[in-house]
Amino acid sequence: MTPVFPRRRRPGFTLLEVMAVVLLLSLLAAVALPALGRSQAGAAEEDAREVAAAIEYARRSALATRQDHRLILDLREARWWVERRERPRDPESDLAPGEISTWGNQSDLPLTAPRTTLGEYQPVSGLVGQGNVLRDDVFFGGAETATGWIDDGQLQIEVRADGQIDAVEIHLVTAERDRIRIAIAALDEHVGIYTDAE
Repeated sequence: MTPVFPRRRRPGFTLLEVMAVVLLLSLLAAVALPALGRSQAGAAEEDAREVAAAIEYARRSALATRQDHRLILDLREARWWVERRERPRDPESDLAPGEISTWGNQSDLPLTAPRTTLGEYQPVSGLVGQGNVLRDDVFFGGAETATGWIDDGQLQIEVRADGQIDAVEIHLVTAERDRIRIAIAALDEHVGIYTDAE
């Protein structure tokens, strides 16, 4: 009688095992890849909300302080911040508390309105006055202004002391070419955020 030896299995994987692994990897990719794209678009929307909030802050602060404000967008560096125009120093404000300004006699009173000079812009205090940077996969694509399309350099969005602002549409673009628009409507004082996927 011939001895029966157990059959030795060769090292490796069966076709069924390989197909099961490929199926699992494809299922994971089908779930993970769209979520990755959504996370980039979500990051761009979050950046857009921060820029829109800075515009609203500048508008409300201009109304409260009666001072001009502006939002600066550095389109090359993907940075933004808010500045306020400082009031020029008034000599009348140097008076001690309770002291009254004197003009001498009545003939010394000025007959014309005082001239006001505009002060220099200074960054506002707090986070909106610092150089805020967009995320790594988000950048400014440009802005549509009353004078045309701007996609390079710095853009200044002026907010006057009465809260008025010119209409502007700012475009943020992700690395995946998703486009987020921040639309500033001048008349109804509304800042809207809109998503466009390319």
